[in-house]
Amino acid sequence: GSMYCHLPLPVHTNLPVHINGAFAIQSNRRHLCELTEDDKYSWKATWNDFLLQCVVCPAYHLLLRDLITINQSSNVKYIDLWPELSSAHTKLQPLVKAFYAAKFQDLVVIHNGQKHVSLAQAAVFEKSLFMDAENYDLAVEVFRQSGAEHSIVTIPESILETLDALNHADVISPQMFGKKRFLLQIFFPHIAALDAKLRNTMLLWSFELKDDADVRKTIEQTPCIPVVPDGNVLKKPSELIVLTSKAAKLYDNSEGCFVYPKQFKSAYVTKLLLDLGMKSDYLDWESIIKRGQSVEHLFQKNPEMGMTRAKLFLKYLDEKLEYEKRPDKTWTYEDENEFIYASSTLSEMKILPLAVPPKESPLKWSNWDLLNMQAPLVTAAEACLSTQAALLCSTYPLVDVKFIPENVQKFLGLQRRSATLDHVFVQFNAVLNLNATDLYENNREGFKILQNVCDNIYTFLRNECHKDQEGYLSAMIRDGFGQQACVLVEDRFMRPADLAFNDKENVAPPFLCTVPP
Repeated sequence: GSMYCHLPLPVHTNLPVHINGAFAIQSNRRHLCELTEDDKYSWKATWNDFLLQCVVCPAYHLLLRDLITINQSSNVKYIDLWPELSSAHTKLQPLVKAFYAAKFQDLVVIHNGQKHVSLAQAAVFEKSLFMDAENYDLAVEVFRQSGAEHSIVTIPESILETLDALNHADVISPQMFGKKRFLLQIFFPHIAALDAKLRNTMLLWSFELKDDADVRKTIEQTPCIPVVPDGNVLKKPSELIVLTSKAAKLYDNSEGCFVYPKQFKSAYVTKLLLDLGMKSDYLDWESIIKRGQSVEHLFQKNPEMGMTRAKLFLKYLDEKLEYEKRPDKTWTYEDENEFIYASSTLSEMKILPLAVPPKESPLKWSNWDLLNMQAPLVTAAEACLSTQAALLCSTYPLVDVKFIPENVQKFLGLQRRSATLDHVFVQFNAVLNLNATDLYENNREGFKILQNVCDNIYTFLRNECHKDQEGYLSAMIRDGFGQQACVLVEDRFMRPADLAFNDKENVAPPFLCTVPP
């Protein structure tokens, strides 16, 4: 643009406008009057500054506003008509300073295709966003899909430098979107509404700020990671599990715990997600409790799958308990409380497979009723180990010890539960109701089981009697069983009165029998 004082002056403004005014000019009409080094004061220079600041500047603003009504084209970038400090003629710098000292943020900067947008209504991307043209286009699309109130505006670098030089950068800072602000205020709050491809690309891009505390916290707390089966559901990193980990066998695809699609399975992303809370080989106790609950829920829907998971869960629990024994493990008060709580909680869950009674067993196991009701999983609180079947099969549900490692037995308190006199008396009465002779003749395997049960009962009662120094238990046994045929001899039960302990001379038969060794 050029300067005019009614007639053209040989002064170029280096601004996108012509300026005409009653300026004080030199006699040769080649320059505006200005303050020189020899002048202490120049009313002519002051007059020119006054015109530029108080007359030309408002006219400049008015021109930009009038252009809105004159030109309705949607492809006009009005901000290109703004003055730049670096290129403006030195005599016009008072105008540039006045332009930005006024309320310039209300000036229209673009037409976005639907309406005119002032700077106060605009979103301005910082270099961190628009240095990469592809990322710039993606960020614009995120704004569009998110329904953000702001319209994207690209402000020329020279205008930004002008604002910074004039100390007005703070005026535009509310409209400035750097990478961090864009992620925290636009991308993550609206991530669920974005197109999947756009969302995934920008999410991977956001990982570049993983070391920023605010961005990191937002990623941790926001459901933002796509999961199987189709990537439409988003989960927090802490809700994910590494597909190749030891714990992965306790989950299935329907639970949405595995990342999807392929670009989120790279070593880099996996390491990052692990750092953000994704679970791997060894789960925390809270997660293990939830896996125990999943066994119960899955069994209700699909007993076969539920039983499979129960066995996998018990195997995994053994690995977890073994891991907790590592030498470098330092136990805190919180660790001990979590351990105790997990033990107590899991012992009340139906996660233990019942032992299947032998087909030939002559005794009715309490397991039979549960198995007939399609309830082959029980809690540790109500069950005993199958190794105690000889003493407890009639009174307690027995769990299959081959699926419950020793670590797990101890953890769930199964090893602390043993037979009592009451249980053994119930078992003994059940045994005495059997026909030993018939079993011997028709069910030899069943008879062997009977022999084993009797041997264990006799051994248990003998040991208990040895502990009873007062003799009360011996008297109780005599009163309860002394007159019954309760001693298994060869193929039948006989009364104690019909037995002899020693018969070296073989004089007992046919009236007495010898007590079996």
